[in-house]
Amino acid sequence: MNFLRRLPRQLWHLFVDDGQSVAILLCWVLVACGLLPRFALGVWSGPILFAGIAAITFGSLRPRG
Repeated sequence: MNFLRRLPRQLWHLFVDDGQSVAILLCWVLVACGLLPRFALGVWSGPILFAGIAAITFGSLRPRG
């Protein structure tokens, strides 16, 4: 029974190491998907979305201390 209670948490930690980075990434994707089509950037929307995700991901790799 304990295994079944711990299973969701273990699965979460398997895929998510830093909850704050996940929250920021989700916010970026939601904002970008809402705003980028309004600017009619055409083929540039994808690279802008990718650049934001890459910047957030690389920003979360810097040492904290």
